Amino acid sequence: MFSDVISMTRHFTPQASRHMNVSDWLTQQIIAPRIRVVAITGAADLGKSYLASNLAAELDRMGQSAVCLGLDAYLISRNERAARGISGYAPESHDLRSAKADIERLLAGQPIEYFEYQHEEGRRSEQSSTLPPADKIIIEGLHAMHSSLATFVDFSIFLFTSDELLRRIRKEADMIKRRLSPEEAERQATSEMDNYHQYVHLYKAACDVCLYVDEQHQYHLA
Repeated sequence: MFSDVISMTRHFTPQASRHMNVSDWLTQQIIAPRIRVVAITGAADLGKSYLASNLAAELDRMGQSAVCLGLDAYLISRNERAARGISGYAPESHDLRSAKADIERLLAGQPIEYFEYQHEEGRRSEQSSTLPPADKIIIEGLHAMHSSLATFVDFSIFLFTSDELLRRIRKEADMIKRRLSPEEAERQATSEMDNYHQYVHLYKAACDVCLYVDEQHQYHLA
């Protein structure tokens, strides 16, 4: 169970919110049969994959199968991005056409093969993994609500935080995942914040639910 806190949101009354936590409420929303595809988007390193895997586990405990499809599996290599002069936040840094085709296969009841992205090495793994079809498909990634994928989505979640906290989280992640020095991570954080606001923050208005992530990595419905 992931840690969470709930506050009032437009989707339910304050009276109901006092007796529910975020995980319970989200699970209730997405367990409905009409919900096949759930998208989780927002800034990098705010817990999208963590939230996706926990929701999948909750659904499994309630008798519905769910698989998580991380869009990092469609991220082109760091070297190629550098050669093309594009940010990892830009939509063209991902092979969204292949992601769309794989979602279509899963919805048609077919398994897919994908290659996990290795952040330390800056490229996808050479060994493939298999994802089976399931009752629910949870897509998580920067561009899970991109126009090429949004037509599949039945319920969407946006993770965000303050710019100050996001900058600090990204600096720490770049030092750990990419092994940057503190000085390099500081410079990288400036461009990443600009790219986040240019390419990703705009999805917030289109999402059904927005979760604010605080310094303790707790989720607050906002």
